[in-house]
Amino acid sequence: MWFSVLGSVFANVTLVYSVVVNCCKAFGQAVLAPLVWRFLVRFEILLNGEVVCVSGVFGHGVLSNIVTYVERQEEHPECTLSVGGLGTYEGEHRHVGWAERELHEGDEVTIRVLPAGEFEQPKEMKASAFSSQLEDPVFGNIHYHMGYWLGEVYLAWGPFDLLRFRVFADEAGPSNEQRILFQDTMKGFHVMWPNIVEKMWYCHPVFSSVDELSKQLHSQCHAEFLQHPGHLRLLLSVSGEDTLRGYAVELQDGEVTHVEVRT
Repeated sequence: MWFSVLGSVFANVTLVYSVVVNCCKAFGQAVLAPLVWRFLVRFEILLNGEVVCVSGVFGHGVLSNIVTYVERQEEHPECTLSVGGLGTYEGEHRHVGWAERELHEGDEVTIRVLPAGEFEQPKEMKASAFSSQLEDPVFGNIHYHMGYWLGEVYLAWGPFDLLRFRVFADEAGPSNEQRILFQDTMKGFHVMWPNIVEKMWYCHPVFSSVDELSKQLHSQCHAEFLQHPGHLRLLLSVSGEDTLRGYAVELQDGEVTHVEVRT
């Protein structure tokens, strides 16, 4: 007999719940509090009120918090908590794990939703079977996963110090047009940025000024190099404002064509 409660995060959608677990030899029981859907990138896991770990994922990926009860013939029943995920860690697409704990009767497991921010380094990491690696002459070390390549580069773009990017291409690797767009973007972003941030602010001026908006942007910038020539999408996150989560900015040949507010 087995019993399992699974909470998962796909991309930026999460499930918030609190699980109260009572285990005994004959059966396992779990009670889920009301479910609330929100957008986030981190979980704080607590066992009996004490923090076990803070898990997180960069961009697209999966976070899992699993409570499992197993009882087999001639074996002592087991109830465990496992915290893991799947995503890009240390530049590679990996299966990761933060914690595994044995649970006992009366234990209380809480999964708390946190806003975007730092999370703990996974204690276990292994390569995903669905990824392959390429040393691209322009993008550098990138990893393939289901229709796109993942990579990152440190930079000095306005308020940003790290660029995490996806290049939409098949397993053969990025196209020459995408490489040219990447090079042009890296060289010319300091020229494009004032126009980008100004249009973001005009689109949803919740901050007092363009400078104030710039100060509230997270230091990690996400970019998507699409298959259409010259087409780039920037995904920018904001802190300190409850009604605004961030912006998606579309650019064509270096010019802003669309700004979407993410609330």
